[in-house]
Amino acid sequence: MNNPFDRMSDRTLEVITIIILLLTVLTAMVYVAIGVNPYIFLNPFPPPRPGQTTAGQQSAGIAALPAETATPTFPPTWTPTLTNTPTMTKTPTPTGTPTATATPTATHTPPPTSTSLPPATRRPPPPPTPTPPPPFEFVQLLVGPNCQWAGFHGIIWGANDLPLSGVQVKVWNEEGWWTLSSASDINGIYQAPIPYDKAKGRWWLQVWANNGPASEPLGVDMGGGCINGIQEVKMDWRRRY
Repeated sequence: MNNPFDRMSDRTLEVITIIILLLTVLTAMVYVAIGVNPYIFLNPFPPPRPGQTTAGQQSAGIAALPAETATPTFPPTWTPTLTNTPTMTKTPTPTGTPTATATPTATHTPPPTSTSLPPATRRPPPPPTPTPPPPFEFVQLLVGPNCQWAGFHGIIWGANDLPLSGVQVKVWNEEGWWTLSSASDINGIYQAPIPYDKAKGRWWLQVWANNGPASEPLGVDMGGGCINGIQEVKMDWRRRY
């Protein structure tokens, strides 16, 4: 079967193709124009304009309203009523808390540098004044038993090794009993008898001159039987100066 296009020349086919393309472009332009303005004369079926009654509406018995009634009208004395707008309550602005002002810190002033003074020449303390010894010192002690007499006696010597008269000796025990001897005689002898029953325990002797002690006290123990005990004490003293 022969194809009819085979009998056409190439020139004829080109012309037909160009015509089809032009028609297609023209048709597209018409659709675009109708889309932009539906009331264009190229639209065979334009939409009804406002206030225009279509054929369907007339056939249904619906009367088209006049164009004037489409716009609402207001009464001639219409006055707009003001609506009372509620006033906004002013919220008090919170009072700011006062900021504490920082107290300036006192500037520390360094103490003045002390200037060292040369040490003062320290003098040694004066030596203590030696206390002179008592004027009398112990020389000799002799003890022995005595079945008839109890007490103390002896000789007081002077600084020149001669007997010294007028000097007494104080004697006392730990119980608080005490007595003064007789003043030494021309031979320097003194005596201080005590009750026989008190010749026991520790006794103390001290030279007593010018109403005061004149020697260191010296202790001696007494007691025991009258054969081998101690009831008699002989103590001699010497003046130093």
